[in-house]
Amino acid sequence: MKMYANENEGSYPQNYQILVDTGMLVPKTFRCSHADSTPNDLNACYKYIAGQGEWVPDENVIIYESPECHDEKRVAVAFANGQVYFLNHDEMTKRVQQTRDWLMYNSGPQPPTFSPEIDFPPRSALSDGGSQSP
Repeated sequence: MKMYANENEGSYPQNYQILVDTGMLVPKTFRCSHADSTPNDLNACYKYIAGQGEWVPDENVIIYESPECHDEKRVAVAFANGQVYFLNHDEMTKRVQQTRDWLMYNSGPQPPTFSPEIDFPPRSALSDGGSQSP
């Protein structure tokens, strides 16, 4: 994301296919090893929230695992600051909605004018035995 943003005035791509087309990532990057999905379906396992860039708050969700791909209690969620956490489904849904709310009120590269209350890192979701990725 950083490489793409550096070449595009701080903006993240509008979809995964752009990263594949530019050679920054290969399609298998978007395929979860635990899910049965078509190898060329970039959106089968991971969901991307477009319309973001380096100007968004650290707490914004950029990419998250689709709950449909897992029966597990937690899914991986990648935040704008580059950190990845394994959150329970309820917390993931809350974080995704907070990101969408922020984007609804703040479009384009500008200082934030609205930011939902977010505890970050998401300790509440990790307290049930979740783990953090480095």
